[in-house]
Amino acid sequence: MSFGSQFAYAQVKQTSRSYVHSVNGVPKNLDPVQVDSYYASIITDSIYDRFYSYRYLQRPYQLKASLAVGMPEISTDGKVYTLRIKRGIYFADNACFKGGLGREVSVRDFVYTMKRHMDPRQRSTSPSGWEIIKGMSEWKKKRDYSQRVKGLEVIDDYTLKVTLNKPWPRFVNELATTGSAFIPHEAVTHYGPEFAIHPAGSGPYSLAAFNKTKAELVRNPKYRREVFDLKEEGYNKSVHVGYGIEALAGQRLPRLDKIIVRFMNQETSRWNSFTKGDEINFSTIPSDLTEQILESVNPPTLKQEYAKKYVLSPERDIGVTFSAFNMANPEIGFNKNAKRNAANRALRCSIRKAFNWPSRIQRFYYGLGEAYAGIISPSLQGYTPISSESVKLDVRHAKELLREHGWNRRNLPVINYAGTASVKHRQMFEQFRGFLRKIGYPRQKIRYKVASTFGNYLQRINAGEFDYFGMGWIPSVPDPEELLERYYSKSWSPGANKSRFIDERYDQLFEQVIAMESGPERRRLMKQMNQLVTAACVAVESFSRTTLNIWHKDVNMLFTSNMLRDQFKYIDFKKEDLTH
Repeated sequence: MSFGSQFAYAQVKQTSRSYVHSVNGVPKNLDPVQVDSYYASIITDSIYDRFYSYRYLQRPYQLKASLAVGMPEISTDGKVYTLRIKRGIYFADNACFKGGLGREVSVRDFVYTMKRHMDPRQRSTSPSGWEIIKGMSEWKKKRDYSQRVKGLEVIDDYTLKVTLNKPWPRFVNELATTGSAFIPHEAVTHYGPEFAIHPAGSGPYSLAAFNKTKAELVRNPKYRREVFDLKEEGYNKSVHVGYGIEALAGQRLPRLDKIIVRFMNQETSRWNSFTKGDEINFSTIPSDLTEQILESVNPPTLKQEYAKKYVLSPERDIGVTFSAFNMANPEIGFNKNAKRNAANRALRCSIRKAFNWPSRIQRFYYGLGEAYAGIISPSLQGYTPISSESVKLDVRHAKELLREHGWNRRNLPVINYAGTASVKHRQMFEQFRGFLRKIGYPRQKIRYKVASTFGNYLQRINAGEFDYFGMGWIPSVPDPEELLERYYSKSWSPGANKSRFIDERYDQLFEQVIAMESGPERRRLMKQMNQLVTAACVAVESFSRTTLNIWHKDVNMLFTSNMLRDQFKYIDFKKEDLTH
């Protein structure tokens, strides 16, 4: 991924106000319709704007208007939403527009985004969710962009009436996600296949450069007027003191002229770059250096020599870390032969019973975090505990299951384990292979399949090339719905359902749950879904990580790796440190 000067990236006069972030993955592309990773969304959400976003500091998360004028008007039956956007909002200047000058944003740009989600040629990562809009399924059959969608009624350039097929209480939350970005049709037409690396939005930043090692964002001088309000953003002195957030009060956003995001897969290299003091401003603490850096683990605190220079912000994921089986592979997943299908389930359950979560957490996650049963994070509203058997180590029972279903060293299938070239991923594989050898799995039948990049890793998972693959999933709405969608058949990969799980009863429950308001009955149905997937042994899950975010003390910010993806606009240097 290397782009020459023929590509028209944003250009601005360079200043000294640059912040350098770092992440441990490389985004595949920056098309909001196709984005399927955190690494991409933190960039795209700073380039594009949406109807809504979330208050920077408020927890639990609360929506706020971005492009929208206030919250929508909602019909009494919960199916019709009237949305209005601010006037005088312009796209950043870009070669795709007439004369290179960004035009005014219209609700028609959102309609265009929705149509792209329904067009299979656009390879959307979340098409099924938007199909709830009335007329979307019919439009999808013809894919004629000149034809209107019945449920997307443009009243004028600033007003849109959205009609759903059925109530979706969390629809407004979806209007804050990456996939709901306002995309100008001119950019997709002008750049064609290259649009994925040439975003054109109305957000606080524009893309100046993008390659395998970094993305550079520069201030969008046409960005709408947004002033930081401590109270409105949820500031709480007892929680937020010490991060320098108070200095943002009354300041216009974004604060910095340039943001650089470096893609650094190797933990040690990333840490070395961070500690040099003049290369990157943000990192996470490598798991193999925790004893050297931390004074205590629970709660995590820095040793004095590090505390003098850095700010540590431990954070529990609201998402999940899990490893899933490819259920479309008849050797290990679904099989038309009933006896073999039962044997495959027993095999998957045995592998899950052989997985040693305490060992995994201690070795790779600082001994921090929590393994829990099921597919819903305990940090989300609606979580209901289920039996913890699925996360307990039980080698004896695992061996018994294999014997009962006729498995032995000769007939056990080969498992193609997905990984990347990173040292940590290789170490995780070796640990996993060690777990399975304890239940009699032949070493040579557990094979490491290396993807060249994280983007290639996702592409090959979507193509069904791996038998067993690990993923982290951070929901973009503060509700279990996205985590449940991972096993909904209509969200088949490249959608959320990477495991290719199919279950008619699960699908029925999912469709009921998304139409329900939060409450005891919804929790009861979600618990059933949780139990159904867990009983099928579709995955080894789940784990909620505690990430040790760390940054230099010359930076004012509170960075989260959870739901907020448009955080770069809030970052600033302390007044005396503007020379970085």
